[in-house]
Amino acid sequence: MATVNVFGLSLNLDPNYGNNFIDANALDYTGGPENAAVDKILSLTRDDRLRLLLPYSVKKEIEHSNTPPEVKQRVSGLIYSMPVTLTAPEKVTHQRIRDLIQGNAEPGKHDADAFHLVEAAKYGRHFITRDGRILAKGRAIWDALQLRVLTPTQFIEDYFPDQGRTSVSSDDLEILRKFEHDWRTGSQAALPAGAAKRLIAEGYIEPIGIGFKVTDKGLALCQ
Repeated sequence: MATVNVFGLSLNLDPNYGNNFIDANALDYTGGPENAAVDKILSLTRDDRLRLLLPYSVKKEIEHSNTPPEVKQRVSGLIYSMPVTLTAPEKVTHQRIRDLIQGNAEPGKHDADAFHLVEAAKYGRHFITRDGRILAKGRAIWDALQLRVLTPTQFIEDYFPDQGRTSVSSDDLEILRKFEHDWRTGSQAALPAGAAKRLIAEGYIEPIGIGFKVTDKGLALCQ
């Protein structure tokens, strides 16, 4: 049972009972701990420990030619929800959510975001995003939709604490993964001195001879 505090209420919102949706922007890595949290969320999904969906309404956004190839790669194993036709009451709710998150922005600018939220609420209970405008309206969205909006790190901390948080940066994580691949395949494996020092301090690699080897902790992080 995953009992969490949601705006002062102690609720059982176990993510294994119901769908969990992720926003396209959460998959566009920009550095920091959120990247590592998304990696964990995707890993949990691949291991069938989590049911993660993309709202169908973000499909065009993902398929757009301007979407980075690495984002398209991350979503390649995810399932889209079915196309949604809103009922009359849901259309009213969509308008209310659209007005809520629009604020002082240009009219129509956040129509798609509002639709993502209504769609996610129709079939799920969590919406994982990095969108600050949506996150700032989390309480009002919960009151209107009974949908919890939260960041990737919040999702991991609340529901999968066994995954733990790592202080390794996304840049060092990419360096570690490349090193682990080269080390495993017998290629010439080299590490920048600064990254090597940080990864040793965190216990992800250890010195061996004139080089380094990836520890079990490091191998687990690379999965």
